[in-house]
Amino acid sequence: MRRIGKLWVYTLIGIWGVPFSTFSQGNGDQEMRVVLFGDSMTEGWGVDSTRSFGSLLETELKQTGIPVAVLNAGKGPDRSDMAIARMQQDVIVKQPDVVLIMYGAYDAMVDSGKTKARIPLNVYTKQITQIISFLKGINVTPILMTAPSMGMTPAMDREPYKSAGPNFLLTHYMEACRKLAKESRIPLVDHFSTWEKLAEEGKDLSALRLDGFHPNVAGHKQMAESIFPVLKEELSPKFMEVYSKEDVPYDQYKSPAILTSRSGFLLAFAEGIRNQTGINSSDIVFKRSFNKGESWTELDTLVSGGLSFLSDPVAAQEESSGKIYLLYQSRPGFSEGEGDALEAGVKGDLIAKVFYLMTEDEGRNWSEPVEITKDVKRPKEVTHISGGPSNGVFISDEKGPGRMVLPFCQKANGQWQVFTVYSDNSGKSWKYSDLIAGAEQQQLSEPTLIQQTGDTLLLSVRSNKEKKRLLATTENGGKTWTPFSEDPNYPTSSTKPTSLFKFNPYYTLYVGIEEGKDEGIMKLSKDQGKSWKYRQVFYSGKFGEGSFTTSGPTQAGILFSYGENEGINYARFPIKWLLVNPIED
Repeated sequence: MRRIGKLWVYTLIGIWGVPFSTFSQGNGDQEMRVVLFGDSMTEGWGVDSTRSFGSLLETELKQTGIPVAVLNAGKGPDRSDMAIARMQQDVIVKQPDVVLIMYGAYDAMVDSGKTKARIPLNVYTKQITQIISFLKGINVTPILMTAPSMGMTPAMDREPYKSAGPNFLLTHYMEACRKLAKESRIPLVDHFSTWEKLAEEGKDLSALRLDGFHPNVAGHKQMAESIFPVLKEELSPKFMEVYSKEDVPYDQYKSPAILTSRSGFLLAFAEGIRNQTGINSSDIVFKRSFNKGESWTELDTLVSGGLSFLSDPVAAQEESSGKIYLLYQSRPGFSEGEGDALEAGVKGDLIAKVFYLMTEDEGRNWSEPVEITKDVKRPKEVTHISGGPSNGVFISDEKGPGRMVLPFCQKANGQWQVFTVYSDNSGKSWKYSDLIAGAEQQQLSEPTLIQQTGDTLLLSVRSNKEKKRLLATTENGGKTWTPFSEDPNYPTSSTKPTSLFKFNPYYTLYVGIEEGKDEGIMKLSKDQGKSWKYRQVFYSGKFGEGSFTTSGPTQAGILFSYGENEGINYARFPIKWLLVNPIED
């Protein structure tokens, strides 16, 4: 087994007894849900609810075009231990996309006649950590907030506050809060530091407080201003660089493929191309992210091609075991001007070959490559073979591991045609379907495969001759297919790869470009592709090709190339971002 990098694991324990499947479909409406979770300051004690920071946030976010509902679950005087006790009934049942957490003010309080805080600092830290871990485990985004600094209140007209000041303990709790956000790699809104800085600049903080403790209307406005940019970023598409020219020793990157493991890790594959060796050659490269794409491991060469050209990585995940399979192609590298003189057959040095490798631990260790050329490539006339660009699908089977199905193209006698390959026994043996009929002489490419329902699969390809998109379906898991037919409802591009993705049983996603433009366009269908009423420009530069994945129940992600294979980025976006401003009929 090959060991890749380090493994960071979140322990996802359902401490509130909520199964992951509860959140698998999101909350079902078009608005993203943000839940405010905290004490009486979050609740908005002493101010009209329409002027609390939650209400102000909802108004401002909607004005920027973000469909959002901000739900207040603040309750005072709440502490972190009380938060855990009521989290299920007050937060989880709301099926949030994002939860803003603000605790510590009541935890750090010293009651009259006491010398220690109500909740010890180490216990507070442990309980907030528990809340963060649980939310991440159910793919809800936590945002941690420090509480605003406090002024003296009548209740503090005693020791230790007289001598030490109102924030002598709260300072330590809020520092622990900052540390937790950094260690957990989640966003932080630091109200405490903001208010302290305002005081240093001469601001009279009593103008922001009702009673020395609770924010007044001006205080809530100040808090909303601090939260808004952080929350807007979480509710909007977010772009992260994955592969760039600085990732030596490669000159270009193309054919991105991405998959989300059962623990929520992202596995990003690509071709790493070398242009300076005198021979056109490439490797299969690999990175992982453990925090929804915020950061990535160092580049690993998963499979080295030497002077060969390794291409078209296609991934699939076995639902029952979590095993991840990666198929790729290998062919001899050729010098510039020499051409691509591949021979037909399944044996020899000048042929295209197919391999797969597998991981049982979400990418930490990988098997050695296994050649399956003779099982997936027709023995005569076929010179070229390639998989993707979409990932494969797994069809569940109660009696076994299920069927793994992947889309493939082949070139024989100068014609590109499409078929599928499949395995019913975890890759131990493979078979290929008949060539899909109905598009002879069409020079087909870029087969994209999605699972509609059960054994019903949809395969979409581009006709390079007639510049249109053709569809075929199967109801027996890819063994046989209906002939290709044109569906004018399906979007397509005549010059660039496109990709389809089944986000959930209700939403189908598309990415590509529109005629005469280079920018990346996403579309969404809510009726199995009969119509595409939702459209957004997601990348304004020169878009290449993309591979979709999920990023929890309410977010999707896309790994895509840009420019002239200059690099590969990852974009994470709320699925409801696509539902803004539907296209008029």
